[in-house]
Amino acid sequence: MRRDGSRPTEGRPTKYRPEYCQKVVEFFTREIKTRRKTIITGKGTVIEEEIKDFPDYPSLVDFAGEIGVAESTIGLWQDKHSEFSASCGHALAKAKALLIKGGLSGAYDSNFSKFVAINCHGMHDKNETEVTGRNAGPLDITFTVVRAGEVREPKE
Repeated sequence: MRRDGSRPTEGRPTKYRPEYCQKVVEFFTREIKTRRKTIITGKGTVIEEEIKDFPDYPSLVDFAGEIGVAESTIGLWQDKHSEFSASCGHALAKAKALLIKGGLSGAYDSNFSKFVAINCHGMHDKNETEVTGRNAGPLDITFTVVRAGEVREPKE
């Protein structure tokens, strides 16, 4: 309480608005535009080709800049407002789908696509390692129980 009886404020007012739930999903909704390209060969053959133009890849950093807040603020809002967190999850699912389509089509650089998939969408490379024993047979594992204070020489 202040001397005048009023309560101190806890800081500046939040910039969060409930309409950001819809706005973040709209921001991440990116249209893949399709156009037709006509090629005339040297022999006069006309070839029609369909080309897909992929949009820039959306991110929460871009969204934060769009609405004039820091990226860390987006994270705080996700922690504090469950409906905003759910909307961000929906938006990121849209981004992931766009990344997969763009990566598979070659529209996005493969190194970029892999980096974003692993670091932003929880995907991972799968490496399998098979461990076998002598002559590719099963492993032979022997456990020896040693009591405290007891000394045993290892077997060869």
